[in-house]
Amino acid sequence: MTNANRPVLAPGEIRVPQVKELAKYKLPDRWKSCWQIANSVLPFCGLWYLMYLSSYWSYLLTLALAIPAAGFVVRIFIIQHDCGHHSFFRNRRANDVLGSVCGLLTLTPYHFWKRTHARHHVSSGDLDHRGHGDVGILTVDEYARRSRLGRLKYRLYRNPLVLFVIGASFLFFIQQRTTFALPRSWRRERMSVHLTNAGLLAMVALGWYTIGLAHFLSIHLPIFVIAASIGSWLFFVQHQFEDAYWEPHESWDFTRSALDFSLRSGQPLF
Repeated sequence: MTNANRPVLAPGEIRVPQVKELAKYKLPDRWKSCWQIANSVLPFCGLWYLMYLSSYWSYLLTLALAIPAAGFVVRIFIIQHDCGHHSFFRNRRANDVLGSVCGLLTLTPYHFWKRTHARHHVSSGDLDHRGHGDVGILTVDEYARRSRLGRLKYRLYRNPLVLFVIGASFLFFIQQRTTFALPRSWRRERMSVHLTNAGLLAMVALGWYTIGLAHFLSIHLPIFVIAASIGSWLFFVQHQFEDAYWEPHESWDFTRSALDFSLRSGQPLF
């Protein structure tokens, strides 16, 4: 990773025009938000039921249905993301309640994720503050200074199988179930983890009681392994690409980190 050949935009080129254009998208529309909930959660539930029915005929068909079901889990995670920014509804409490419910469907404790994601936003692209909700990355010089073993570890870590399958599943199934790495002062975030775990246990218990544990897991686990892989890949390609914005802290700028990234990633600003 290097910014040596990255062209630099003048601040006025990325700040003035877009702010006015973006203003009209500043406030959420309640009915559009409700429709997004309906067209994400209901299809997911419908596909889950179809997977249950198909499991009596062909498990290959069940696994095939897990792919679109995982896509709807990603959509639900996007809703949770917007709630975390308090942008899905105008009411803060409504965002937090919906985000917490979404967390049960995405295996992601809402308040814990919201805080760590906020730290990610205030440091994204800052070379001196890496490690907050991002995928580990080294500069070319940092990689060159590593030993052969260090380079091998880095290459293994960023191998697609490790990054998007093994690592993603570990993050969602195991790492987000524990509070060992959380500061004691993060009481709300720690409680969010515990409440989400309790909700997931209740969900598993209900599945065990109704259709049997093995049957429930044979349907539920494939969905979330695929969803974790898709979500991790999307996050990766949004932040790590040729000419992505990376600067040392002394020259890092919050606005440029957001808008320059959007321009260079090819994502429309408005």
